[in-house]
Amino acid sequence: MRFPLNFLTNFLTASRRASSAPWRKACLRIMGLLAVALLLPACSAVKLAYNQSPNLAYWYMDGYVDFTGVQSLQIKSDLAQLQTWHRQTQLPLYIALLQKIQTQLPGEISQAQACVLLDDVRAQLTTLSLQALPIARTLAVTLKPAQLAKMQSKFTQSNADYREEFIQITPMQLREKRVDLAISRSEMLYGRLDAKQISLVGRLVDSTEFESTLFLAERQRRQQDAINTMARLAVEKSTGQALVSLAGEKTAMRDLLDRSLKSPNSVYRSYQENFMRDGCRFFSEIHASTSPAQRSNAQQVLAGYESDMRTLNAQGSN
Repeated sequence: MRFPLNFLTNFLTASRRASSAPWRKACLRIMGLLAVALLLPACSAVKLAYNQSPNLAYWYMDGYVDFTGVQSLQIKSDLAQLQTWHRQTQLPLYIALLQKIQTQLPGEISQAQACVLLDDVRAQLTTLSLQALPIARTLAVTLKPAQLAKMQSKFTQSNADYREEFIQITPMQLREKRVDLAISRSEMLYGRLDAKQISLVGRLVDSTEFESTLFLAERQRRQQDAINTMARLAVEKSTGQALVSLAGEKTAMRDLLDRSLKSPNSVYRSYQENFMRDGCRFFSEIHASTSPAQRSNAQQVLAGYESDMRTLNAQGSN
């Protein structure tokens, strides 16, 4: 989990960094293995990436479990339908959100206003997560032990990578990483920051709680929760246990999603709430420091995303 210096640029610039998209980290908390199915349709504003998102999602997911032939056909069909639904129903909402933000950019944006925007984004991601649940359920009941073992292995490797990047470094290295990332994301929206703004970024980073070990523990809990839930459903389906039913499968997957959105760990929930508030405060204070030219640049960036989304939405009507 990276420092939420700017939830807006996390949402809007993911397509420019497809290989390390910031919202991938956020989406991973929702459904583990199936994160990319949620991520790519939601985050990509580049027309080519969006149009190819079902294929990209498929190959990402296949890297975790090695689909069988039957699973491949089902997943490809499901992802194509998910993209069609998203193009027709969700892109208009994103367009409206972009328009809303553009109207606010010329003036000041309070921390409370920034949190309203963040809530809008989170609500749309939750809607996408719920729409993707049937894909997760369909896959879960067909998983074999070897596929679950590979998923566990991939999780173990990704956690090792996270430790290397965020835990097994000095406090100074971690601060530098967070500051550099914050500056980079802010400049994606506003253009070049001046020396005073860069100094402000550093102060805001220093005043923000960042618990990499706590996040890793929650990440591992979610991963194990996902594997345990999918393994149980797969066993019940394969053995024909009387308790298993379509309604039971749906309930199990919805409960998994709910535990991902709202952790059973009260300490982590409190940390997450503070983390989000810090993100709102960061955005508000950085925005307050920007010049009219920088705010105009931000409007142009968002207008570009809006144009891309309008084009993508129109393609669904052809």
